[in-house]
Amino acid sequence: MDLPEINSDTVILTFTDSKYLPIFDIWYSYFNKLNLTNLLVVSLDRTTYDKLVGRNIRTILREFTIVGKATLWVFRLNIIIDLFNKYKKNILHSDSDCLWFKDIYNAIRDLPYDFIGSNDIGCQFRYNDKSPLVICCGLYYVKYNDRIIDFHEKIIEQINLGVDTDDQILFNKYFLKNMVSKTNIESDIIAKEFSLANNMKLGLIKLELISRYYYNDKLYCYHPVLNKKRIRGKIRQLYFLMKNDKCERTWCQYKRHSNPYLCGGTHCCVWCKLGDSRRHGNLCEKYYA
Repeated sequence: MDLPEINSDTVILTFTDSKYLPIFDIWYSYFNKLNLTNLLVVSLDRTTYDKLVGRNIRTILREFTIVGKATLWVFRLNIIIDLFNKYKKNILHSDSDCLWFKDIYNAIRDLPYDFIGSNDIGCQFRYNDKSPLVICCGLYYVKYNDRIIDFHEKIIEQINLGVDTDDQILFNKYFLKNMVSKTNIESDIIAKEFSLANNMKLGLIKLELISRYYYNDKLYCYHPVLNKKRIRGKIRQLYFLMKNDKCERTWCQYKRHSNPYLCGGTHCCVWCKLGDSRRHGNLCEKYYA
């Protein structure tokens, strides 16, 4: 199938199917306000494809039945890499539940990094509690160059060897294994930069700009964890979080909550409000404001 033309050096990419389309519609209502013209939506079924074509949203059909997140992650990564190689363009991948309040694309596109990632610090315990970074695959930007081509090849090798089926775990293990140096920098966008063994440079976006764990008007993107199984439940959960979890400060005012993925308002963090404090290692299980 021929790929649609995109007159940009970057393809903004997201995925959806007919079940997730109501969430995508919320995402697109924000994205569309930014007047960006380089979006490509990967439709995972014919129903979604036909609906998006009817709405003049640029899309391609790559049919896939989701039977588990593990299979979706591998499929998604293979599509991203395939489009990266065929377009020979940069790819900015965004989950369709990572809401764009501001134009994160133009904020990061000219930064001098091969890979720019959002931070999922709440998942540090999955890798290493003292890990200097945890890249979230819900939003990341890869530049089209030999270093990223090599990186993709290494990740595919790991998948083929059966190392893991979670792209986020594979990415982070690769970064940690090949890290040469890390530097805190003065930047409005980037918190830290990392140099890797293959001369790849990685930039980690500030937590204040893309968050999974609190919501305020200063964010570029809000990517809440929607753990309800049914789409209707996810939508209700999304609107609940956006209505009730506003805070003006990034860090919690309570010293015992001095963790950057907690809400800075007058209540406990989002995970505790959802009754799932285990997701951040039981750090504030008992502390409700």
